Formats: sequence, structure tokens, C-alpha cells
Amino acid sequence: MGIGAKIRLIRIHKKMTQQQFIEGICTHAYLSKVENEQVKPSKSFLKKLSSKLKLNLDDFFNEDKEAIVTSIRSISSEFRSDLTISENELLLLKLYAKDFFASELYLKIYSTLIKYYVTEEVTIAKHLYHDSIKYILEDDINNEDDMDMDRYYYYFACGNLFHAVQDFAIADEYFSKAERLSDNCSIEEMGKLYFNISIVKMKVADHPEVALEYVNKSYALLKKIGGDAYLTKVLILKSIQLTNLNAVDEALTYLEKARQLVCSKDLLINAVIAFHMGNIYKKKNYIDVAVDWYKKNIQLNIENKKEELAITGYQQLAKAYYDIKRWDIANDYLECALRISETRELRYNWVETKRIQIELYKRFDIKKYELALKEVIEYCKVHNQTSFIYDLASELGKYYFSNRYYKKSAEMLLLALESKDTGRTEEIDSDLGVIP
Repeated sequence: MGIGAKIRLIRIHKKMTQQQFIEGICTHAYLSKVENEQVKPSKSFLKKLSSKLKLNLDDFFNEDKEAIVTSIRSISSEFRSDLTISENELLLLKLYAKDFFASELYLKIYSTLIKYYVTEEVTIAKHLYHDSIKYILEDDINNEDDMDMDRYYYYFACGNLFHAVQDFAIADEYFSKAERLSDNCSIEEMGKLYFNISIVKMKVADHPEVALEYVNKSYALLKKIGGDAYLTKVLILKSIQLTNLNAVDEALTYLEKARQLVCSKDLLINAVIAFHMGNIYKKKNYIDVAVDWYKKNIQLNIENKKEELAITGYQQLAKAYYDIKRWDIANDYLECALRISETRELRYNWVETKRIQIELYKRFDIKKYELALKEVIEYCKVHNQTSFIYDLASELGKYYFSNRYYKKSAEMLLLALESKDTGRTEEIDSDLGVIP
């Protein structure tokens, strides 16, 4: 990568326009020529830019390959250890990602960058992932035993990314790849991996017992090293899965243990607990109590400026009002959930919400019911939400059959059969999020 291209990447990383970048330094035309490699930047330009950005640009233009390799390994190692990284180190890795290195170094670079940006700015993480698959070829890395841990961290980071964008089938594939390479992982790392596998298995596995098996493994490991933050999330996840298996009294016990560990100022975790308290009391048929917990979940998430996490609260409120035949109120809550899902491009949440709305339409508008089913099936095919297709196509196929649309019915039932192995559990859950 030339100096001009590096300067352009630095500007983009700083989220500055060309005008902002060169203010007080040079003309817009001069910067354009520099970035397009038409002129070599002058020493005066570089000195002024270095002063303005408070960067030692010599670090970024270093051509010493041995020093660069040492830097990549050091940054990657420190990040894996404590999940901290400076802005300059991030920028260095972005620059290095455009150079030519062995697969081991690309694995270190992209596992670090993707894992960092998943929690900071997921759009950047997605771009980095697509860049990574140009450089990290499965055939090149699969037979290299000395890269097992680098592959592990890369697959783990990709699993976190696809969980964040709600493509749970691909997240499951990446976490499964990581599990196969986990022999040399620490107890903490294994506990985190099992937790994350359990999270995605809830979304894609036919049998909830599979997800429960992984959360039990995670709990056994993380309990050995302590740490309230990890244990709280594991206890909540265990409670969720016991609720899904209708073991509500045991689920309530684990959720109460989690409540005792969590700080009252932790709005995020308290919102998750409130949601699952609602689920438990709904299972116990205390609907008024459940509704209060769901409203608390929404309130805490909005207070925490995490509107997207309120989606499942709106969904469960809609289901509660649906059960008492207040369909107008139910639909209002569903529209809130759909608006947020569309704005944030949360595909799994959007499909879940539309499924609830389909049940609503079935009660009072059969034409909307049919159109919504067709819309959601096409959406699932386009956006890789295959775990929903079996149920949706089966339902539409039966509807067509009952109305004597036999050809359409056959098409839908065939689609259902082709999708049969990608079933999912039915319980809506407030997503805890994976452990980074």
C-alpha cells in the first residue's frame, strides 16, 4: 500500500472529510493528488498532518517487515489477554490488513479487528469480515496445526459477528469450528465459548436440551474462576432454557440467584432479568405480573438507550394482549417492534414479530394473513433465516390446500420438506448477547 492510500485510510478511520482533514494544512486539490498517489506528500505536509492528528506518522509508514510482524503479534496478544486496544493500534492493524502477509498474520489482524468492532460498530465489523475472506482461505489454513489458536480466535470473532447481525446459522457454524480447535484454550475461554454456543443453539437447534447441555458446561467452568459478570449471564441463560423446558420453578431459582449478583445500576442485565421474570410468571399464568415485568424491561432498555433490546418486550406484551383478545393493543406493540427491527436491520427479530402478527391477522383479516405469510417466506429465503421456513411454508401450504389451491399448496409443502432440518425452538427470548 502506497503512502497516499495509507493517508486516505487514516482519514477514513478518523471519520473526517477531506476538507476537515486538510484544514490549515494544504488545498483540497493537493490532498486528492496525494491520496490518489499522483504526487508524493512533502515533508512539510506530513509534519503538519502529524501535528494535527497527534500521530507519529513514521509508525504508519514503516516498511520494516520484521518490525511490522512483531507489532501485529504484540497487539493481537495483548487484545486477546485483556480486550483492550488503542486507537493507534486499531489504525495500524487496518493499514497492515492491506499489505501482503502469511495467513497466520491475517488471522491475528482480522480476529482482533472483527472482535473489537462487533461491540463498537458492527457495520465496520461486517466490512472487515468481507475483506478477511479474500485473504484467509480455508484451504490454506486448515492443514496448519501451528495456527490452531489463531484460527480459533478468528472463528470465535466471526461467530460473534454473525450472532450480532442475527444470522444464527452461520454463527453456529463458526462457533462449531472454534470448538473443534479449543483443546489448548483456558478454562475461561472454554466457558465463554460454551456460553456462546448455547446462545446460538437456542436459535437453530431442534432440541432445547442441546443448548442446556452447553450452558451447563459453561456454568461448571466459569464457576471455577468466579467473576459475577460472567456467572450472572450464565445463570440467566440457564434460567431461560429451563423455562423453555417448562421447569419454571427451577428457572425462577436460577434467575433469583442472578438478581442477587447484579448491580442495580446495570440497566442492561436488569432489563434482561425483568424480561425473563415476565416469561416465568406468564408460564405460571400470572398474566398481570408478567405484563408489569415486560413493561419494566422496555422501560430499562429505553432508559439505557438500547431501544433494539426492547423488541422482545414489545413482542411479549403483544402476545399477552392477544391472549385476552385485545388485538388492537397487541398490533400497536407489534408495530413498535417491527419499526425498530426494520430500522436496525434485525432480521431475526423482524421475522419473529411478523410471525406473531400473522397469528393476529388470522383472527380478523385473512387476506393480510396470506400476504404476510408469503412476504415473510420470501424474506427468510433472501436473508438466510432458514430456521423459520419449515413452519411458515407448512402453514401456507395447508391454507392453500384448504382453499383448493392445490398447485400452490404442493409448492409450499415441498419447500417445507426441503427446510425440515432447520427447525427452531418456539420461545421468544431477550437476547443476552454472546460473551466477547
